[in-house]
Amino acid sequence: MAKDIRECLLEQAEKFHQWQEITYPGKTTEEIGGMWEVDYPAWNDIFDAFCHVLTQMDAEMADSVLLDEMVYLIARDNEAEGFIQETTSHLKWFEWAHFSVSCPVRPTVSRKCRRTMNETEIMTFIGLSSG
Repeated sequence: MAKDIRECLLEQAEKFHQWQEITYPGKTTEEIGGMWEVDYPAWNDIFDAFCHVLTQMDAEMADSVLLDEMVYLIARDNEAEGFIQETTSHLKWFEWAHFSVSCPVRPTVSRKCRRTMNETEIMTFIGLSSG
C-alpha cells in the first residue's frame, strides 16, 4: 500500500517535470526564471497525491527519492505555499533526524549537494524557525 501511495506522488511529480520539459524545452528552472510553475494545469492532482503521502504513509517508509520530490514540490509551490502549510500539519515527516534530502532542484539534475540535515536545519529550511 505504501508503495502505491509513494508511486502516485512520484508519477504526478514526473508529469510535472514532463510538462516543464515540453513547455520550456532545454531550459533549467533557473533559466526559465519567475513564477513559471503557476501555469501548470494539474497542481490539484499533485497536491492530492502529496497530502495522501503525508496522511497515509509512515515517514520512516519514505526513501530519498520521495523526499527529494517532496522538497522540490514545496519549493516550486513557494508562491501559493499550500504544500508547506500542509506539511507543517504533519511534522512527523520532517522530525526524524536521519534522512537525506537534496538541494531544492530536480533530483536528476544534481546530486552534488546531497547531505544529511539535522532537525534544526530542516525546520529552518521549511520555514518553521527564524534562524
